[in-house]
Amino acid sequence: MLVPMADCDPAGARMSTLIQDEARNLGLNITSVPTYPSTLIEKMDNRDFDMYLAEWRSVTERESINVPWELAHSENDFHGGTNYAGYHNRTFDALCYEFEKEMETPERKNISFELQNSIAENLPYIVIDYRDRLEAYNRIWVGWIPAYGTLFNIHTLRNLKYYPYPCWRISLSAPYMINSGQGIEVRAYVYSLTTNEPLSGVNVSFSTDNGTLSPEYAITDTNGCAMVRFTAPIVRWNSTTVKITATYYDERADMVLKATREIVVLPQQPPPETEIGMEIYPPMLLNVGENETVPLEIRVYNKDTLEYYGWYNGTLGVLLNYSIFPEDATFDLIDYENGTWTFEFRGHAHGDFMQYDIFLNAVLYSFSEPVTSAWKNITINVMGALKPEEPTRENNATTDAEDGNGTNTSVDSLPPDILENTDEFYILAVGTALLIAVMSILLIIKRRKLDKGNDRIN
Repeated sequence: MLVPMADCDPAGARMSTLIQDEARNLGLNITSVPTYPSTLIEKMDNRDFDMYLAEWRSVTERESINVPWELAHSENDFHGGTNYAGYHNRTFDALCYEFEKEMETPERKNISFELQNSIAENLPYIVIDYRDRLEAYNRIWVGWIPAYGTLFNIHTLRNLKYYPYPCWRISLSAPYMINSGQGIEVRAYVYSLTTNEPLSGVNVSFSTDNGTLSPEYAITDTNGCAMVRFTAPIVRWNSTTVKITATYYDERADMVLKATREIVVLPQQPPPETEIGMEIYPPMLLNVGENETVPLEIRVYNKDTLEYYGWYNGTLGVLLNYSIFPEDATFDLIDYENGTWTFEFRGHAHGDFMQYDIFLNAVLYSFSEPVTSAWKNITINVMGALKPEEPTRENNATTDAEDGNGTNTSVDSLPPDILENTDEFYILAVGTALLIAVMSILLIIKRRKLDKGNDRIN
């Protein structure tokens, strides 16, 4: 196992000894071979090793994006390339490209976890430890910038300034969360970083990206405290975050010291006696056709302030519920924008006519607690298809003179009321005919009997 020389990397040399001893306890004959840095790199480039121990130090965040590609991307496996383990994995290669392209830190962090999982599962490298580096520096010099895993780098050299005076710092104190329109005190403290002694009599300026500060400047007292009053903006619906910044300019060091505090402003809460109402357009009673789609716009407002409420978002707003009878109609939410709910209704006439009743319930919520509610009813009449005009006897009956053929319209073409009368006429006529037939038979029988009697007498 190739390992660094002790005079170059004492920690690495000691670690190699521990690895060698533990491996031999397991029955593995590993021998550490101390190697000069130049020789170690040459053998690594030529892939002339069984194992090696080396340190890989991350640099700045932007430059560290190349580390996965340098260590384990398949395209970097060549003579002189830094994929010394010869690791080839298509999934890892694809993640390397995503890692380089991704600009958002949270997303890049998630991709880095996947890259590390691939290394941990397939073990082209075995990560022994992550070292904490402790470095001492003198506070009379300001401008130290951690980079390349150390304070002693090119960025520090560019920014380092000699400052033999006490090194001052500024901090900002304010509540983390306040209500809409609430006023609070904001305090800035200027103190020595080395002794924590307060700095009095200096000017501190305050600024904010939302809300009001009064005044915008303050002088530190004997405790090093400068205080102003901040009034939060009026927030109606969603909570918002405001930023307050305190600034102190140190003339002797020619340095601007800043402290920033973010405050969450909660939306304005309605009083318990709040009453709400609902506006519905079109009006309450609607007449629509069979399968006709009708949009309905609904708004919920404060009866006192006439202010419209929006959708409940976890802090303040309205939840809109509904029920419909009969239930065979459709009533769907198709849009919501700026406090206006737009629903779409479609019903069925079931013949000539059907009436639907829609019951709306709006509930105003404040932090998961219902404050008040309002009810509204919509009645919608769905009309069936219109029937054709029913003809009369005068329109249906055609005389000989009118049609020229000497024919009349059949009974089937007559209106229902005439057909009902015609049925009654048929029944009466048939009954009369049967009665006449029976009487005729009886008369014939009686006449035959009389004729037989006359024949006997003769």
